[in-house]
Formats: sequence, C-alpha cells, structure tokens
Amino acid sequence: MGKWKVAVGDPDLLKKITFDHENFDKLTPNEVVPGILIDRLFGTNILFSNHKVWKKHRRVVNSAFKKGWNLNVFSECVEELFQKLGEYTVKNADIDELMQRVTVEALGREIMGIKFDGILSNHNEFVQNFNFLMRSALIPIYSLLPWFDRPWNPLRFEAYEKLKQVNIFFDKLINDRKEMMKQDENYKSKDILSLMIESNMKDLNGLTEEDVRYNTLIFFLAGQDTTSFTLSAVLYLLAEHPEIQEKVRQEVIKVLGENEYIDGKLQVPTNEQLNQLEYLYAVIQETMRLYPAVTILTNWVSKNNYNYNGMNLPAGTVIDIYVYAINRNEKYFKNPNTFDPSRYLEGGIDTNKLDSNWFSFGAGNRMCLGQSFTLTQQKIVLSSILRRYRVKHSNVENIGKPLKTRLPFLLRSDNLRLDLERV
Repeated sequence: MGKWKVAVGDPDLLKKITFDHENFDKLTPNEVVPGILIDRLFGTNILFSNHKVWKKHRRVVNSAFKKGWNLNVFSECVEELFQKLGEYTVKNADIDELMQRVTVEALGREIMGIKFDGILSNHNEFVQNFNFLMRSALIPIYSLLPWFDRPWNPLRFEAYEKLKQVNIFFDKLINDRKEMMKQDENYKSKDILSLMIESNMKDLNGLTEEDVRYNTLIFFLAGQDTTSFTLSAVLYLLAEHPEIQEKVRQEVIKVLGENEYIDGKLQVPTNEQLNQLEYLYAVIQETMRLYPAVTILTNWVSKNNYNYNGMNLPAGTVIDIYVYAINRNEKYFKNPNTFDPSRYLEGGIDTNKLDSNWFSFGAGNRMCLGQSFTLTQQKIVLSSILRRYRVKHSNVENIGKPLKTRLPFLLRSDNLRLDLERV
C-alpha cells in the first residue's frame, strides 16, 4: 500500500503545515525518488534537506543573501537588452527568450560572479548544458519509473554526459575562485558563490565544496525560471490592459524621470526610487497571484496524526499545497480571475489579504530566500522597458485570452510574442 496523499487549498492549513515543525516536515527528492537525474544534479542543498543539515545550509546561505544587490548589474543587463533590440519599434518580439537572457545574465553576475555574455550572443556552454539537463529532468516517465533514470540507459547517455560537464565547470569555477581569494587578501566577496566559498574556507562546520555547487545550481534554477516567467507574464498582462500599463508608465516617469540616460549611461534607479514604485510592485504581486511560477508546494508530510477542522491526517500523509488554487478562490480573493493590481493598495478590495492569503513566495522558514533578488530585478527591468516602450499584442487573436502556459507545477509561458512600440 502506498502513502496517503492530500491536496491542500486552504491558506490557514498551509500556514500550519509550513510553520508547525513539530507536526509537519518536508520530503526531499532523494527521499522520494533517490538517484534520478534531478537528485544527482542538485544533491543536498537548502531546498532539498531537512533538520540539522538544512539548518547548516540555512545559516550560511541566509547570511549570504542578506547582502545588498548591485543595482548596476541589473542596469547593465537592461542596457545590453536595449542594444539587442535596437533603437526602434520591435515587432513580434520573443518575450520568453529575451526575459530569460536578461535573467540568466543577472544571475551569472550576482550569484556566480561571472559574465555569460548571453544577451547579445548565444548562451555559453554551461547555460546550454544546464537548460538541457532541466528539460531532461522534467520528463515525467522518469519520476514514475525512476530505475530507468540511470547512466546505463542509452536514452539518458546525453543527459548524464551534460551532467558531467556541468560538474567539471563548477569544480573549476570553485577552485579558481578559491585560489583568487587566497592570493588576494583584500578580495571582497560580492557574489553569493564567493560568500559560500568564504564560509567553506573559514568554517570547518560550514558548507563543503559539493554543498556550494549544489546550492549555487538550485539558486540558478530558481532564479532563472521563476523570474523570467514572471517578467514575461507581467508584460503580457500589461499588453492586455493598456490602461493599467499607462498608469505604470506614468508612475515610472514620475519617479525616475523621462531621461533614460545620464552622461551617456543608462540611469540606474536607487533603492529609494524602487521603493517608490508602489503601483508597479502591485502589478508584480497581482501577476504572481494569477500566475504563480511555482503552482504547488510539493511533498510535505505529517509526522504525527493531525486533526484539522475535523479532517484527520494520519502520520505519514504526503501533502501537496496548491498555491494556484488558493490564488484563484473567491473565498480568499474577490473577483479572483480579474487582473486588478489596485486590490492591494490602500482602499483596494483585498488590502488586508496580502499577508494572510498571498503565498507566491511560499511560507514559513522555507519561504523563498531570493525574493529580494527577483523583486529588485523585476522592478529595474520592467521600469526600464516601460519607460522606453509601450507593450502590445503581436497577434490580435490573443486579446482577451488568458496567458498560454505549459507545465503543471512550474508555470512557463508558451511562445509569448509581443510588439515593443518605441515611445
């Protein structure tokens, strides 16, 4: 007999599950389907660990993520995007690809301390190998039949060869960075990878080199897919709602000014200015409610028999939390299928719901560590694009239709194309 499995779409129960560590725990992939490709790629990291191991990862990683983000990095990526797009209106732009290129480049520089140069040219070998691995890892049959997801399977030869290349790349990157840090006593760690390596070098109880690799890879995955999808979804919804787009544009111009460039360089918003973009922030939040990049928080488990409002969860019950279902339920949000960013602002219809019912970054002490990174990047990228362009549907047949997505657990837009009309 298999274990019971329960689908949860109740925000109060969600909070109990994610905050009550006496009664609930998180299963990791190596507990559910050990030895498959995704387990070998990401190993034990802050997302895929529990108890003392998780606390060790959390202590180091949390400290690294408390650093401030270099706003110039995001602005440089936007400037390269504008170079790629040119000076004029762009018809039928591949928004998915463009947002992924910008996101990957920012991740490389802020998380890993390297330039991929992937906005103006093709992605480098590591990025191509990593993306191939993720496509391979998400093939459903190998989760159902994990014993076939092994290096001896001819259908998996290429994937496991790519895995070997990714590991070689990271081992060299970590060793080279270590040598650089040893030779330069004044070296100041600015990126997440270097901060984790610093912990590895100074703290005997810190992260191993393997831990550093696994954590960096999971950050790269989480940041790339979720941020690029949300950026694409925001632009789609603004094309769908031109009156809201114009309101965002006016806020951006009011806060940042009309001049994109100062002394020949793209203007970089300050943290203070980013905090003033309240309506843009509401647009991002509303987009993440309608289209959360991660729709389900999977593989929680009850440690003990647990009763919730008359519903009994036996010990060992596996629980999946359906964030998408909560976000679209009229019990928790008024007019749940309507794109209404003002719902969160003062006087809005859901002003008080944001803290109690909005879980697009998760909840509890496993809430997404990278939310400050992704929100900072989104505000800079979107404000820069909307100051320069008006976004419109390339295909009039898409007007009035929901965003076309693929994959059930990790939402991705499907062949999203928009016109970027130069203002």
